[in-house]
Amino acid sequence: RDRRGHAGTFALVVAAMVVASATVTVIPAGAAAPLGLDRGSATLESSLSGDDELEVVGSTRLSPEVRYTIESPVERNWHTGAYDTYTGDGWVRTGERTAVNESLPAPPGANDSVETTITAETESSALPAPWKPVSASGGGAVEADERGSLRLASSLEPGDQVTVESRVLDADPATLRNASTDYPAAIEERYTQLPESTPDRVGERTEEIVAAADAESPYERAAAIEAYLRSEYDYSLTVEEPEGDVADAFLFEMDAGYCVYFATTMAAMLRSQGIPTRFETGYTPGERVGDDEYVVRGQNAHAWVSIYVPDHGWVAFDPTPSDPRDEARETRLAEARADGAEDVDTEASAPDAATETEPDETDAEATDDPRTPTSGAGNVTSGNETAAGEAGTLGPGGIAQLDGTQTGTAPSTATGPAAGTGASGSDGPFDSLPDPETALYWLIVAGLGVAGVRRTGLAGRAGRRIGPLLPRRPGDPTADAERAFADLERLLAEPYRERRPGETPRRYVDAVRTLGADERVEIVADAYERAAYAGSVTRDEADAARRAVRRLALERLPLIGRFVR
Repeated sequence: RDRRGHAGTFALVVAAMVVASATVTVIPAGAAAPLGLDRGSATLESSLSGDDELEVVGSTRLSPEVRYTIESPVERNWHTGAYDTYTGDGWVRTGERTAVNESLPAPPGANDSVETTITAETESSALPAPWKPVSASGGGAVEADERGSLRLASSLEPGDQVTVESRVLDADPATLRNASTDYPAAIEERYTQLPESTPDRVGERTEEIVAAADAESPYERAAAIEAYLRSEYDYSLTVEEPEGDVADAFLFEMDAGYCVYFATTMAAMLRSQGIPTRFETGYTPGERVGDDEYVVRGQNAHAWVSIYVPDHGWVAFDPTPSDPRDEARETRLAEARADGAEDVDTEASAPDAATETEPDETDAEATDDPRTPTSGAGNVTSGNETAAGEAGTLGPGGIAQLDGTQTGTAPSTATGPAAGTGASGSDGPFDSLPDPETALYWLIVAGLGVAGVRRTGLAGRAGRRIGPLLPRRPGDPTADAERAFADLERLLAEPYRERRPGETPRRYVDAVRTLGADERVEIVADAYERAAYAGSVTRDEADAARRAVRRLALERLPLIGRFVR
């Protein structure tokens, strides 16, 4: 991990070079390099789209082409397949597919019926939908494998639509924590298998992690391992293919990887605990372009794990760190758009399709639309282009994107070289906003000063207090709830303590509550658990978590705090 210690110095040098050149672009030519967007290797999507065998490879790259438009009232990872047999260097799914002539059985326990409409944007036979799919109509003959995954017997053509009915788990974390461990014999035998060659130290390390987290139930153990992997390993698409057992190599010899590595390792660790676990593939939700509509690209291909919980069925966990993963995707999409690549957008996702504010609309109306992604790829701008209505959003690398939605101004929609450069004829310093390039230049200059302070260690305390107060536009509820908990962790670290490696969010919150933390931390923890584990956090719950963190942060500010308590 020595490279982490030099990351700040490297960032300062790079920023100084940018300022010295006085040339600022929103997407630098080398933006992909730190994220490992390897251009010469196979795509992540193709490595996850194998038929019955999945080999864990080395470096990979992202494919920004649009695959589906999905309409669904719930936002989930879209399941396409699962694997049961771990080979040490990959995964195999066993058994045969059979024709589906009527609905498949629903999962045990409480569940909700959800209908998802999938529109193919390219040729495809997969049916990405929330787990657990039970039926599909509109696409011809449907097949199911022994794990309950559906696919079409023949491929969809672009424009074809299929409607999938899913039965989605409806259980809160407390219920799952207290669930039975009386597994069906067939499930236990099939999904706790590990190769005989799996090193003992995989199980030993797993036992250390769950013991440190004081995790008892399978659900708590899964949460502890998920938290450990997310916090202790970095995200990168550029890795050397390991020799020997993948999970062992990732745990003890690597410090970064992508979703296949994270999910494979978590599955092996859980199986070493005797917890039935499977490796799942599909897509993350994609770019939200409407209330219940998502554009899903090849770069959204993803892998995660699910554990079997008696009386409830398969419950998903995702150990891959989401922020660097999303940044890699945003950067790749922005590059493709800047290069004029085809098939990376639909009419709904194209940058010029962003909601534009009419001159008589208020700023609140322009910035409070929950459908607009917080930091999604649709927010990225290139050259002199600006995205209307995107004030205060962040692009790749956290560079703020500016437009004219500040108080008293109309959104800027100009894209020519003279846009916003003071050509209006006004000489007043505040009569017009600077053009985006000038603004970004001075942001980087200011950033150098901030980074320098940070290198001296003076900014840590202020960052923990100010960070949760920074304006963020609502994104999807799951991401907002997870971000709120991350802000809460930073806020609680100084007055109480940091969360320990392997310690679950619930254990951490319980611990700081005993040290005197405000009861509002429970609001944030509850929303996080529903987002990360139950997958059913609502917009209101996510907003309540964000408000709680913001209020707690305000109360800790000198001078201001006394007035808001």
